[in-house]
Amino acid sequence: MDVHITTGSSTHLNNLAKAIQRPGYKIDGTFYGLVPLADTVLTQEEKEIGALILDLGGETMSVGIYIDGILKFSRDIPYGCDLITSDLSRLLHTSRQNAKEIKEKYGVSFPTFLDEEGEIPVPSLDGRSTHNIKKSYVLDIIQPRVEELIEQVEQCVESSGYKNFPVVGVVTGGGSLMPGITEHCVNILGLKEVRRGGVQRDLITSDDEFFDPLYSTAMALVIYASDNAAYDDFSGGAYEKGGSFFSKLGRLFKGVDIFGG
Repeated sequence: MDVHITTGSSTHLNNLAKAIQRPGYKIDGTFYGLVPLADTVLTQEEKEIGALILDLGGETMSVGIYIDGILKFSRDIPYGCDLITSDLSRLLHTSRQNAKEIKEKYGVSFPTFLDEEGEIPVPSLDGRSTHNIKKSYVLDIIQPRVEELIEQVEQCVESSGYKNFPVVGVVTGGGSLMPGITEHCVNILGLKEVRRGGVQRDLITSDDEFFDPLYSTAMALVIYASDNAAYDDFSGGAYEKGGSFFSKLGRLFKGVDIFGG
């Protein structure tokens, strides 16, 4: 048979298990998150024709290649879009929180998305004063870092042995929301078409805001767990009984925005 094997750091997995078990929860099993993510973001047609899925997170980037409906290659790159925040914080001489807000409000990664030249107020590190910078300067900081990140994905794809097979690309995760990301993927990865993708709406009933690509991974895990009988009642005693599936999962992931924690 042909099998797809994923490996991970036992230290990271053990630390995660300890963090979950310490409050008294029980782990029923583990699974590779990119698979349920692809199942909820990619269409079957995309999987069949040849698709690359890219999950742009803050601390990691996950890459998967589907051919003939099967996951042929996957890789996690141990850094992500938080590097953009770090660049803005350092070069604009402001806090990371301010840099994150500037990135999300004004950040673009491709020149055609710079709607107009103007100035942005930037709070100082101590928060006692502000200084103004041009929007184009923010682009000058973001664009090289985005290109570097996508070039790392390109190197990953080239090493996979499947470089020429993906026809389309789907970018998801919080990093996919930045204007210009799909254009960089087309130019650097050489794909014919790249779209920004969230969870398919026919798979789950939820508030509209949670279909945003920002929540794709969280939503995919909810769908996977709800479709897997082993998770229906959380091993019948490992968690509180009573309440809906989402209320139980909300207690499990208490503090995560998607569940209103």
